[in-house]
Amino acid sequence: MPEFEQKELVTALREAIQEIAETMLFVEITPKQYDDQRCTLGADTSAVIGYSGALKGSMRLAGPLPSVMKLAGALLGEERDTLDKEMEDAFSEMANMIAGGVQTRLEGTVGTIRMSPPVVISGKNHQVSSDHSFQCVSHQFELDGEPFFTEVFYAFGDHPVDDPQKYGFSLAVPMPRMPGMESVSDEAEAASALAVDGAQLAAAVREAFAREIEGWAQETARDLVRKLLPDLAERLVREEIERIKREGL
Repeated sequence: MPEFEQKELVTALREAIQEIAETMLFVEITPKQYDDQRCTLGADTSAVIGYSGALKGSMRLAGPLPSVMKLAGALLGEERDTLDKEMEDAFSEMANMIAGGVQTRLEGTVGTIRMSPPVVISGKNHQVSSDHSFQCVSHQFELDGEPFFTEVFYAFGDHPVDDPQKYGFSLAVPMPRMPGMESVSDEAEAASALAVDGAQLAAAVREAFAREIEGWAQETARDLVRKLLPDLAERLVREEIERIKREGL
């Protein structure tokens, strides 16, 4: 990828976040360093969005829990003590807005870019790495002294990408320590990480989507029954009256 394109990606990330901070969060987010490799800052929560089309890969919004709480709370307009479902949804929506801002800023240059729904990943100090066919750029930011970062694994145009890894990342979540393993080194703990590749993540997303559809269908069915119930009851009463008349009861 030519250098100017990477700079455009960095600029798009920075501008998207600054626009959201100024127009929606009403907070000051300070841009910090950026690099052409994975961010070394630890992450407890990540929201990942896939790109396809002219830009292939994924964008990740992530950080330690305190910064995640601040970002989600800023979008909701209130501070909370725990990262509940509503806070996770807010953090996910924040990632969606940033990814959309990048999409808008790059499409005029590279062509049509499509986005997948966001996926939220939680796990103490989890890591996300790239498939070898993708490049990476990361950018750190700070909100009220708490650091967070964005990370993009990317390939442009007709760059060949294996389908199972089409979003350009794999996930590693450190395994919890077992009793008697307190002396295990960080290197050994990292080696015992549980790897989840793009295909497994895609399957998890499909399952989550299926659950959402099932819940929607059940709710729709309940609404439909509630609407039809009065007419159904009236029809059953009329039929029962007719039966009583015919049988002379």
